Amino acid sequence: KNGGKGPDCRYVGWHHLLFPSCNQMHATDMASPETFLIGKGFYRNVWIGEDQSHVIKTMAYKHKHKPDQFEFQRMDALVMERLTGSPLVVDIYTHCGTTVVTEAVPHEIHEQIITGSGLVPKRGLQDEDHVRPRNKLSVLQKLNIALEMAESLADLHGFRDGVIVHDDVQTYQWLRTKDGVLKINDFNRAEIMLWNAHNSSYCRYRNGSVSGNYRAPEENQDLPLNEKIDLYSLGNNLYCLLTGLWNYYQIDDDKVAQKKVNRHQLPIIDVRYQNHTYGEGALVRIIELCYIYDPDQRPDIFQIVHFLRTILHEQLLLMAADQQEDAVRVEEKLQTLDRLITQVRN
Repeated sequence: KNGGKGPDCRYVGWHHLLFPSCNQMHATDMASPETFLIGKGFYRNVWIGEDQSHVIKTMAYKHKHKPDQFEFQRMDALVMERLTGSPLVVDIYTHCGTTVVTEAVPHEIHEQIITGSGLVPKRGLQDEDHVRPRNKLSVLQKLNIALEMAESLADLHGFRDGVIVHDDVQTYQWLRTKDGVLKINDFNRAEIMLWNAHNSSYCRYRNGSVSGNYRAPEENQDLPLNEKIDLYSLGNNLYCLLTGLWNYYQIDDDKVAQKKVNRHQLPIIDVRYQNHTYGEGALVRIIELCYIYDPDQRPDIFQIVHFLRTILHEQLLLMAADQQEDAVRVEEKLQTLDRLITQVRN
């Protein structure tokens, strides 16, 4: 899995680092009545500490203590340690074996993005008269969240000591602190890309068989991968943010959804979003960029950050001038955005 083929691909110098602090971990009293189980995932359980300032992530009991499980947790701990300087990444406190202790981040942003099942209700979308997002976020909130997500991914892809691929971008991976900072976490699937000094480029890697309806077409087809898979999945996040629905909200079979992704049959976006408001129309354009089929033609995260910062600025100008519902001004600004995207992409 790790790295491309051939003798020229090399691990970066810090790839295999490990900073366990087991004595501190062993001093944690997991039997204390003040330690509560607050979350359960496929791989890990999450416990909140007595002072509510930290959480303890332990491997779920159903998994065996195999080498790959230790490696998953080592990678999670290492990425957090390397990105300690980023305010957009959850802080790690200690790590040992298959357990990590991190700061407690109380607010799950996913619950604001997908407020219900994320699927079509029995009564339908009821959007014949006007487009109806299924969440209650304002356009400004959606743009802010989109930018925050993109900026945190930029800290991984732009890490000064080598590109880090998150490899599991979903709405669940972002949490908001009490101070309002949106942070990314859960790096146990992360990939530290290998480097080819011969041609001064990063080596692509493979993930093998994958499941789910959230992954890029090249990942579904077990093709060589790079950080652009995070961009495709970010597009899914933005789709959920825009609509309040899952990307393939009419399909509950992941294999069927994967086939659609592989055929480039994209999630349905109501055409009315294109110019319903400036912010929504702009988000549609960013989603379409993230959904570009060929990863080599897909924009990088830094371009997406640039576009989203520009979009947010223009949205604030419209609000200040009370022109949010001025169809002419909205269309003018969307055309300006189209020209900017074309200019940067070319």
